[in-house]
Amino acid sequence: MARGVTFGRPRKMRSDQAELARQLIREGKSISAVARTFNVHPATIYRCIEPNGSL
Repeated sequence: MARGVTFGRPRKMRSDQAELARQLIREGKSISAVARTFNVHPATIYRCIEPNGSL
């Protein structure tokens, strides 16, 4: 960790992609449609949404 090495599995979506996913959901797209757009599982999209479920 002192050398700046990142541990664990790499993120599936970058932060800019997560923000775009939030924006698409706010515009009315379904979770499954957004998931297909980014080629990820719908659970990944739910994790990108705020912890309390709000956008």
